[in-house]
Amino acid sequence: MEITCIRCHQTVEAENCYCPSCGLPQLVYAADGSSYGEAQPEQLNEVVRDASEVDWKQALRVAVMLAIPAGLLSSAVSPLGFFGLVWMATAAAWAVALYVRSQRPAWVTIGAGVRIGLVTGLLAGWLAFGISGGALFVERDVLHHSGQIDAEWKTASPRVSS
Repeated sequence: MEITCIRCHQTVEAENCYCPSCGLPQLVYAADGSSYGEAQPEQLNEVVRDASEVDWKQALRVAVMLAIPAGLLSSAVSPLGFFGLVWMATAAAWAVALYVRSQRPAWVTIGAGVRIGLVTGLLAGWLAFGISGGALFVERDVLHHSGQIDAEWKTASPRVSS
């Protein structure tokens, strides 16, 4: 017999103690089917889902939340931009830690942690690249500093031909 989870409305086998989708503890039937009861203690240690799976909705929420400040601090506009890799690595580590804290069971495999950290770092890098490129475009074309930027480039690199 199957039942429906009251939180996520997914189908749950009658003998399962937890919903396989959201992890909500389920009421189970007694062996004779006459009364309801909570899960037995030996069934409570059952792992709800594989720790290598990533709940990407939650992981992306945490990754974006931390990638935005890391990207801003890593951009060329920031005076602390030379610490770019440090900001990105720190944001990635925090993203994994916050994701693990919100999960049940409260651990993930190394591969899942690496995937979450990589997504966080890529989002931060993309944002830093976009902000730096946008700032250079504004300085060069909107503020009309192209002559000054070209002169600085030629003095820094004498091999550049005119």
